[in-house]
Amino acid sequence: MAKGLLDLPFEILAQICQIWCSHCINATLGATGDTSIGSDSWHTKPASLVFDLAGDGQAGDERGQLTLARLSRTCKHLRAVAQPVLYHDFVTRERAGLFNFVRTLLQRPDLGPHVQRLNISVSGSGWIDGEDDVARFEHHAQHVDRLLSPPTLALLSQTCTQTERDASLLRHGWSASAELDSVVLQDLLLLLFPLVAHVKEAYLQLCPSPQQAIDSPDRPEQPVFRLPELKKLSFAPRPAITPAWHSQRDLLPAIISPKLTFLHLWYCTDPLTFTRGDEFVARYEGDRARHPSLPLQHLTVLRITGCRVSKVFLENLLDQVGPHLTTFTLFLGYMWATETAGGLLPDDVTPKQVIDSLLPWAQTLRAVRIGLSKAMPRMVKLRKTDLITSFGHFSRLRVLELDLGCVYIAELDGLLMFGVDTAQADWDLLVNLLPDSIHEFILNGPTHRVYDALEELSDRAASGSFSDLVRVRCDDGPVAHLEHLRDRFGIAGVNFSLRVPKYGFRQTLSGLF
Repeated sequence: MAKGLLDLPFEILAQICQIWCSHCINATLGATGDTSIGSDSWHTKPASLVFDLAGDGQAGDERGQLTLARLSRTCKHLRAVAQPVLYHDFVTRERAGLFNFVRTLLQRPDLGPHVQRLNISVSGSGWIDGEDDVARFEHHAQHVDRLLSPPTLALLSQTCTQTERDASLLRHGWSASAELDSVVLQDLLLLLFPLVAHVKEAYLQLCPSPQQAIDSPDRPEQPVFRLPELKKLSFAPRPAITPAWHSQRDLLPAIISPKLTFLHLWYCTDPLTFTRGDEFVARYEGDRARHPSLPLQHLTVLRITGCRVSKVFLENLLDQVGPHLTTFTLFLGYMWATETAGGLLPDDVTPKQVIDSLLPWAQTLRAVRIGLSKAMPRMVKLRKTDLITSFGHFSRLRVLELDLGCVYIAELDGLLMFGVDTAQADWDLLVNLLPDSIHEFILNGPTHRVYDALEELSDRAASGSFSDLVRVRCDDGPVAHLEHLRDRFGIAGVNFSLRVPKYGFRQTLSGLF
């Protein structure tokens, strides 16, 4: 090590550590330009480190490379510089990862302010390693008064239901019992969040709560997660694959984050529990699950994916959204295994209800992406009053994506969910829905139908309509007409691309003129 390295200003050393860390991770995992905060993307981002706290409480990269974690052990000065970088992100998918992380922060609460991003994806049963972990917690509990600050001690007293504060203070709930997994997770998060109050981004996937754990009389009615600095949240109340037999109520948290600007909800099918300040108003739909409360007054991006949504759910969620919404995405997943599988539930949202619910943000929305096809089976007949007739109210809309892949009704009147007559070749009427301000249009639908809409759109673009249109993309579209469509859009100076499935993947064919 150069003799004068430690004499450099603290800010310069911090930048060196950040660049070093990013270089090592990029060389190992590869860099990416993805901006999402989903579970998968965090393992490929620069400086996205996974904590390995089983040893001496140090953070390190997932593959154990000799990176910044080793450098931080060379001297106290470099350790002080490196720790803010090492503890910037916390990612765990392992059963004991969250458990060990909370234990470490209880010992070293000074590391909490360095944590800026959380990715917690822990589900299923048996995610704690049993007696060994409990024994370690008991050891730390003997010194709990010395390790924890008064606010954390108060929170700990509220979280643990034991009245005696003895050597087994932290034992309650931290067991290998599968029926208490959800209770353990909530307790751990209640301990974690006050220690990482400066977190800016979070991805949280919780696990289903067994009924016997919820009905425990000494549990609070609903846990409250307070993240005052949180700006981006991706929340999944249950795993992507939930057993068909799972019909029990989930006791999910209320999340109070006044600075939240980005929200992505995964696999949410029921109404939320809302909060305005510290007041809670529970809204239910029969005996179905409650969902987290989110202050959305500063929200600009809202995404709902992978689920089936009722009109009550959508209305209640949008009631909390302020006047700054610019991006809205609603891509529903395949139908859940219910008694009415194969048909619409009485309260399922319709296409027109989606658009009508967005009218308060008609002047602020810049991007709208709607895909209801997976949740609307072909045999369901929609009424004409359920169909979208125009996007004309959204005068500043720049990006519009419509997924029509599975949704055309095989009835005599040939209704389409977006209000276009699919009989014969009338998909060109779809172009009438587009606002003049459209910049990018993405369409997915049956091959023999989509072609007519694309051909009409290219003609109008060439004649001077849609002057701002620069990009058109078609998913699963008319491969046989690719060259013809390229030429037609090329006349208007529009970039046309086509994605077609190939062995489970998508192949992109594009033409820029």
